[in-house]
Amino acid sequence: MSDKEEPRFKLPTYGALVLENKGSVARDHMANERTFLAWLRTSLTFVTIGIGVAQLFRLEEKSSRVMVNGSAIELVYDDKSKIIRGLGKPLSTLCIVLGICTLLIGIFRFYHTQFLLTKSVYPATRLGVGVIVLFIIAMVVLCLAMSIKIAID
Repeated sequence: MSDKEEPRFKLPTYGALVLENKGSVARDHMANERTFLAWLRTSLTFVTIGIGVAQLFRLEEKSSRVMVNGSAIELVYDDKSKIIRGLGKPLSTLCIVLGICTLLIGIFRFYHTQFLLTKSVYPATRLGVGVIVLFIIAMVVLCLAMSIKIAID
């Protein structure tokens, strides 16, 4: 089949941009898709951590009985354990919100980069990554401060 012949069947494009593959056009767009998938994986990781933290801190006082050598031992909760359990929801919410923000930044970056690639320009942005890094640092510092405060009290 020569270059001028029409194909026997046409695949639907589903609203996709159809660009001529000159130079590194296809490679750049596929790299943009892989980068978006990395943002998606990162956001899913944050959401999963948030759900895990919520489940970890969801200990109920009613089920605080432990069987040891055939006898039941009642666990006693003090003020520190109530404080620690109270931190579970805010911490898990923070992780889930961070995951949603990461996904939104990834979506914005994907479409912005795709638009600029059609103009033969590549945006070297650092803001999205910087925002996520600042959120993570703030979360780590917050967890460290909470742990120190609970240990001191």
